[in-house]
Amino acid sequence: MLKKFCFILAIVLGITNAAMASPAKRTFNKKSAGPSCPKISCDNPFWTYQPSAPGQSSSMADDIAVDACDNVYFLRQDFEGQHSTLPTGISLTKLDRCGVVQWSYLISSFPDVDPRDFRNAVGSGIVADARGNVYITGNILHGDGLDAFIRKYNTAGVMLWTTYLKRWTTTSQVGKNYYPDDIALGNDGNVHVVGMLVDCAGVVDCSLPGSGNHSYWLSKYSATDGSSSGALWPKIIPAPDTGGITFPSGASSPSNVIMGNGVKVDSSGNDYVVGRRYVRYTIPPSRDIHSPIYSVFVAKFLADGSMATGFGSEGTATFDNVDADASGGAIAFDPSGHIYIGGAASGQWLNELNQTTGASLWSITSSDETADVNDISVDGSGNLYVVGNAGHLIAVSKYNASHTLLWRDYAGGGGAEDMQSIGIAVGSHGSVYVSGTRFASNTDPTDSSIWIRKYTPCGVSNDGPADQQFDPSCSP
Repeated sequence: MLKKFCFILAIVLGITNAAMASPAKRTFNKKSAGPSCPKISCDNPFWTYQPSAPGQSSSMADDIAVDACDNVYFLRQDFEGQHSTLPTGISLTKLDRCGVVQWSYLISSFPDVDPRDFRNAVGSGIVADARGNVYITGNILHGDGLDAFIRKYNTAGVMLWTTYLKRWTTTSQVGKNYYPDDIALGNDGNVHVVGMLVDCAGVVDCSLPGSGNHSYWLSKYSATDGSSSGALWPKIIPAPDTGGITFPSGASSPSNVIMGNGVKVDSSGNDYVVGRRYVRYTIPPSRDIHSPIYSVFVAKFLADGSMATGFGSEGTATFDNVDADASGGAIAFDPSGHIYIGGAASGQWLNELNQTTGASLWSITSSDETADVNDISVDGSGNLYVVGNAGHLIAVSKYNASHTLLWRDYAGGGGAEDMQSIGIAVGSHGSVYVSGTRFASNTDPTDSSIWIRKYTPCGVSNDGPADQQFDPSCSP
């Protein structure tokens, strides 16, 4: 999820609300247990939702979620028009399983926030529960800095509550900026959010990369009303010191940065946070030349907020020197409770970990695979779904529980177009939903459009373009 957040901060875009989707015929099932889902027959089980084409307007997709009825929810960043630098805020959209828009609302009216400031809100995470309640997170200018907000909507798009991270902290908030990056639901009925804290108190120019004191934070809230789940939350974990790191001769000015990029909650209420740590150092006399040392970490927190000391080293499993540009932000559980994490490391980087010890059970690092991993998901049979980027294309892959590649699709319009993947979610019947952004030109990132695609469990189709693979052994 790290690239998603960087793109949003760096690119200014816009949106229209037209829809390109096949019509659907609806009847309703009469099951008494579970949510009442409409029984829909889609004209095309494989579809792409794109409200406008590049060159007509600008918009940027964000994270994606699916409920038990295969309704699709996604965030988008809105701006006033093509090539615009004026944001209009975040929007939340609901599609049915056939790709038909059910509703789309601008997220506004933040309590205790100047109405002029909601336009500058940034969305970063979304999750849906079985009944279609949707929880989102992002940041907004609130008081003396950026604050993380968490908001709940019901399946009809009615806002139920909003809360802020700063409301539940007890220390001084002067100079502190909160950047949430992921949100998850636990069986404990709580909403779990992870992100990065940049403390700029006393820093002359905190806009410089690596400036300020960086920590990551983990917090949880009641799904009923958004109240804090106890005095132990939020947990703020500073970057470890640079002890044990060997710097080149003459290196100075280390800046230690740590980011919490993804979170998942197991059946016992334990939190698993995946993130990235890097130390920037300067080699005199060229003070503008910096080199990084990277590592990816997974930290385990027990339900009471304490670290699980038997996991990795004192609660954190660390993967050092994965790559000169390693990043970790994707995390998921398989049915047996093992943990999958993903990121980038000279190609696709995936790792399966033991839930109790944090030991690596399987990994892949290959430049032949997708260039990075932006998000992952696992279905009830243990199949692993991965979305990332391969050059200017979005790469969507499915592996079985034995890590055999079943199919892969490279999505993109060709030519100068550039695609950026964001999120992936798996529906109750094995359909795969992917969010991304399609840019009109790889040299003009401000001219872009939302891109949402649904795949069948078998991939695309056996008569699709040559770059699309299909698993002939399964039936949709």
